[in-house]
Amino acid sequence: MIKTNKLSAGQINDITKLFNECKAYESLNATLTLPEEDYESDDELFLLCYENDTLISFLSAFVADDSFVEVYGLTKPEYRKKGLFTKLLYGIADEKDFIGGRDMLYLYDGKSNDCQLAYNHLGFNLSYSEYMMSAKSSFDERPQDSVIFEETEDYELLKKLYVDIFDGTKEYADMLIDEAASDVDTTFFIFKRDDEIIGMVFLSKFSDNSMYLWNFGLIPKLRGKRISHAMLSEVFKYAKECGVEVINLQVSSANLPAFRLYKKRDFEIKSMISYFTNPYIDLLY
Repeated sequence: MIKTNKLSAGQINDITKLFNECKAYESLNATLTLPEEDYESDDELFLLCYENDTLISFLSAFVADDSFVEVYGLTKPEYRKKGLFTKLLYGIADEKDFIGGRDMLYLYDGKSNDCQLAYNHLGFNLSYSEYMMSAKSSFDERPQDSVIFEETEDYELLKKLYVDIFDGTKEYADMLIDEAASDVDTTFFIFKRDDEIIGMVFLSKFSDNSMYLWNFGLIPKLRGKRISHAMLSEVFKYAKECGVEVINLQVSSANLPAFRLYKKRDFEIKSMISYFTNPYIDLLY
């Protein structure tokens, strides 16, 4: 077993080959994202299990934020149900400095039967799911309820709004918005009502005819008054003016009001990633 925080060209090739074999075996429509050759990060850890010169199992752990580590793995089909995934989990659990007391979340795309069976066997519990959704062409516009939609580059205002709307920390808001501000394809907007700033949204251009909607939120005191429908109508109107035909977004099953809003406004689920937790994680330590 090899444990590393950077991958060589040969290892990247081995992982890609293993991924394609697993994808074909389970007839999955999936993608794989790996770092560039020899890119080193303290936020990533990879475990590779070889038999002779053949990669038979692989596990990736990524520190998503201060609260949890994302984990996913691959095992060659003929080597499944032999305890390799559990062995790799122990390898990650040994890295106490890397885990840093964070929770471990295990990814599942909702399609791999073997993955679901492995999680069931290990006693993992479903924590929440993330849905990738999209709306096409003739966006459903509704009365605006006097909501004003304005582009802004006031990043300090956006950071304050992020903390207020999403109950985030100032440190995370600083990091998130500073990083987003460096992306030339991302534009920032605020919503106003009766001269009061009430919400925000980020829109990132994917292509000439599609965009990604994220950090769409309304201040807490105005929630439940259908104002978010008016805000979304302003986004739809802007998208039409820009010639956008598809709007994509990601929403958590834990955020039921937002999920219901998008469903009502004709967003369709295109894919899903579920996150599982291990109630017995302390046993690994």
